[in-house]
Amino acid sequence: MSDSGHALRIQLLGEFCVWVGPRRIDDAEWRLRKAKSLVKLLALAPGHRLHREQVMDALWPDFDADGATNNLHKTLHVARRALEPDLAPSRPSSYLHLEGDLVVLRSSGSLEIDAESFESAIDAARTSKDASAYEAALALYGGDLLPEDRYEDWAAGRREELAAELLDALVALAQLDERKGNIEEAIAALRRVVVREPVHEPAHRSLMRLHALAGQRHHAMREYQQLREVLRREVDAEPEEDTELLYREIRTGTLRPSERAEADAVSGWIPAKRTEVLPEPLFGRDDEMELLEDLLDGLFSGHGQLVLLAGEAGVGKSRLQREIGNRVRRRGGMDLMGAGYEQEGRLPYGPFVEAFETLTERVPLETLRPMIGEGAAEVAHLVLGLGIAPIAPTPSTAQDRRRLFAAVAGFLGSLSERAPLLLALDDLHAADEVSLQLLHYVARNLSSRPILILAAYRSEEAVHGAPLGQLLAALDREGLAEHMQLDRIGRQESDLLIDSLLGGEPIERDVYQAVFELAAGNPLFTKEAIRSLREADVLELSGGRWKLRGSALALPGTVVSLISTRIERLGSAERAVLNVAAVNGREVPYALLRAVGDVPEGQLLDALDVCLERRVIEETSGGYRFSHPLQRAALYERLSNARRTYLHGRVAAALEQLHSEQIDAHAEALAHHYLNSESPGYAAPHLIAAGNRAAAVHANESAIQAFRQALDLLGDPGAPSRTPAMVAELWERIGDLYGLVGEQEHDVGAYESALAALEASDEGSTGARLHRKAAYARLAQHLPEAAERHLVQAFSLLADHPEEGERGRVLRVQAHLHWEQGAYADGVKAAEEALALAERRGDVADTISAYTTLALVFHSHGDWQRGLHFVVEHLGIQADDPGLAELFDAHL
Repeated sequence: MSDSGHALRIQLLGEFCVWVGPRRIDDAEWRLRKAKSLVKLLALAPGHRLHREQVMDALWPDFDADGATNNLHKTLHVARRALEPDLAPSRPSSYLHLEGDLVVLRSSGSLEIDAESFESAIDAARTSKDASAYEAALALYGGDLLPEDRYEDWAAGRREELAAELLDALVALAQLDERKGNIEEAIAALRRVVVREPVHEPAHRSLMRLHALAGQRHHAMREYQQLREVLRREVDAEPEEDTELLYREIRTGTLRPSERAEADAVSGWIPAKRTEVLPEPLFGRDDEMELLEDLLDGLFSGHGQLVLLAGEAGVGKSRLQREIGNRVRRRGGMDLMGAGYEQEGRLPYGPFVEAFETLTERVPLETLRPMIGEGAAEVAHLVLGLGIAPIAPTPSTAQDRRRLFAAVAGFLGSLSERAPLLLALDDLHAADEVSLQLLHYVARNLSSRPILILAAYRSEEAVHGAPLGQLLAALDREGLAEHMQLDRIGRQESDLLIDSLLGGEPIERDVYQAVFELAAGNPLFTKEAIRSLREADVLELSGGRWKLRGSALALPGTVVSLISTRIERLGSAERAVLNVAAVNGREVPYALLRAVGDVPEGQLLDALDVCLERRVIEETSGGYRFSHPLQRAALYERLSNARRTYLHGRVAAALEQLHSEQIDAHAEALAHHYLNSESPGYAAPHLIAAGNRAAAVHANESAIQAFRQALDLLGDPGAPSRTPAMVAELWERIGDLYGLVGEQEHDVGAYESALAALEASDEGSTGARLHRKAAYARLAQHLPEAAERHLVQAFSLLADHPEEGERGRVLRVQAHLHWEQGAYADGVKAAEEALALAERRGDVADTISAYTTLALVFHSHGDWQRGLHFVVEHLGIQADDPGLAELFDAHL
């Protein structure tokens, strides 16, 4: 039977539902999410009509005119079919019309929209000033407008207007109840106001007065205390003068009912901007939330803390972090969130870089830049978009890394002065080692600041001896962290989660039992089980109740296997898109999917719509992200080796094409993809670039790994030639980096490997430099004989290839050797010759090094003041400058 001419009823409050006559349109009938959005837009529009360009701007803002027009026509067709499944192709719709340039929602029967009914009822209640009319109007408010579209700009304004109407109606109802002497009813209405808007001071003030009028002086006093606490916590303010006066009258007992019988005037009060509500519920975490609320109270009182959140994959660590972030924002604080990612090219400081990503969108640049301070050029590697040129890759020292760490810590401290700060770092088990070191530094140095660090990791990944295990042990030894173990939820909480996932319809008992037996209380597993059961038609809504048609235990017994089973039910186009996304990583830009995909753009968008509908991925500002890392892992693991290597190569080639003008900025990702492709040699130049980038921010361990991988690939197809000079250069870089991390046994080996590579060629000054570095490394190991052999070789090479700068540096190492051997006079002679060479060349760095070497030798010779005198005289440094002591200590 055709639905033509039936009444059309649309629910926008609480959830989106549409009825055509007695038929409720099931969610699956809409097919496209945009089809629902089109009906919502028109239902909210004045007169239920919009110009087609308004619709296209709202729903397809990034498309060109032709693409948006095509999508509009397609979406109109799908929406019409949802409303009228039996509509003949040649017949016009009874509800959705395209009239010239206008898109119109109109019913040939009646059209009822609950948001409009609510507003009309409120207007009627205002006119009648009748309490029962207000109560009837309030009963029509089924919940906030379109909660599933909480992040859509086109819904935000109307949502706030309707919420404000609700508050105004509650206040008006309270006023009417008070005038009638219905004090308890008035209190109940105002209580609903402050629950929704905790900082609504006029409502709190009315509650104080009404409690006092009702003889509940204690409740009135408690109301004042609660108001003062919430104002301080959320808006850093004190109660208004009228509130303080009322409080004093209540406290002293001087308030008389006849003096303040009128309700407070609250017209014109604008609700504070609400924090967006997270889409999924949080069950079984009362104890954890109570502890975290205590920590939040401490945070907003000026106290910092590091909390380590451990638990298995899928147990809800990320969800808990997002909940805390939501609460921090609601209180007026700032939250920064980043994560480590498995099986991806690891960017040094990756979790911190991601946490800082949105800062330039939330804080003006002119405010951010001064907050960074003197370390701006180094911190610019981590805080992108500042418009500050990062420092170029140069040899660094342990002091350089400490300066970077101090700059980052100082920046976080400055942010916390602006507002209490939450730094949430997820999946620490997948973070690079230098990120863990930076976290340790921040935890040690910022505990007195209002910074709450919530760091999550998989407990099964915290292997003793691995970098994360070492960090956890160090934090325990130093008493720097609170530990929180997140366990699986119990049967009762599992049932509540299932209720929320199935929309509140009655559920048969065996459904709860079967899902709990399968998921064992893992929240992610529970969600995936429900979705898989529904998609397999094992779980169905029949006769108004959810029932099992078959055995749920036939499903796979692990969450990854369960996700894989759901993916198998998708079409080939959807699986192809997801395969590319999984190979790329947790997130994938739309441009990359277009570049790699072998399907027309229309089919790509259709496939993405299905993936979004199935909640395998979710939209981001620049593309798409897997809803959970395990979904990406399941997809990646199911790929054959041949398919993986092929796709990694395609992704790498696409990245080079998309970022040809900023290729080094994507070095880590390019190296990762080429390493896993059919042609790993192409990764070599990107590994070298990634090593340089890592060294520039003192991520020395990451740089060493990149350079060593590049060495192994030299000479392979696509890689630079394996020339002696290239091999020696990389080994030298590796040796320098090993020296910086204090692994002398490895730096000597690296320098000697570099020398071996040059053995068949004319070593010249390069060989002298390598021998000099090897000699210094041997001295650091207290092996003077080995150091002397290298120095002899260095002087021999310089005899054939004179180079004053290198000769002076070799002389400085020789002075250190004499110092080690106790031959202080010879040490002074070598250092003075090195100084003369440096001054003749005008090399400031070598001059400083020669002076500090002299200071070292003179100090051991009992005449350290003479050495310091040279430094002070020639460099203009005050003798009591603490920087001089640091410089001197560095050479001991």
